[in-house]
Formats: sequence, structure tokens, C-alpha cells
Amino acid sequence: MLFNIQEPIAFGLPIVLNPMLLVPYILAPIANTIIGWLAISAGLVSIFKYVVPWTMPVFFGGLIGTGTISGGLLQLVCLAVDVVIYAPFVIAANKMKDEDADE
Repeated sequence: MLFNIQEPIAFGLPIVLNPMLLVPYILAPIANTIIGWLAISAGLVSIFKYVVPWTMPVFFGGLIGTGTISGGLLQLVCLAVDVVIYAPFVIAANKMKDEDADE
């Protein structure tokens, strides 16, 4: 995920075919969009001025794309929000997996 390559997480976690992880898979991008829109609308982060390769790591993509450190910090904030959104669902999925293994 560091370089925006999501297939190992999507198929390895697995998010695909796991209804428990469908909720954060949908909520996290929505939350990121709202946070980004609010930050740009409020003038905290400038809009992207430069084209950045899609495999640019978190923080550096925002830093280079906006030309300011606030773009990179916004990406780190979005990453932290994503972790908070995913954590309870991953913990619950792991507990369900452990209970199935015990049976």
C-alpha cells in the first residue's frame, strides 16, 4: 500500500469476498474525500499543481503534487483516519477467524 499497489492487501487480507471488511473499504475513501475537500476548501492545503506518478509513496506524493508540506501532511492525516476506520473491523474479522479455527 505504501506505493499505491493495493492488490496484495485486497486479495491477501482478504478484503475481496469478506463482507466484514466491505464497510471500511467503502467508508475510508469517502472519509478521505471529505477530509481532502474540507482541507482544500478551507485553504489549509493548496490544490495539486504538478502531476505525480501514481506509485509515489504517501506524504511524498502530496508534498510534490501541491508543492507544499501541507499536501503531504493531509495524506498522513488521511492515512491515520483510514487506520482508525479499518482497525475495529480487522480486529473483529481476526476474532471471527480465530473462533472458526478453534472449532
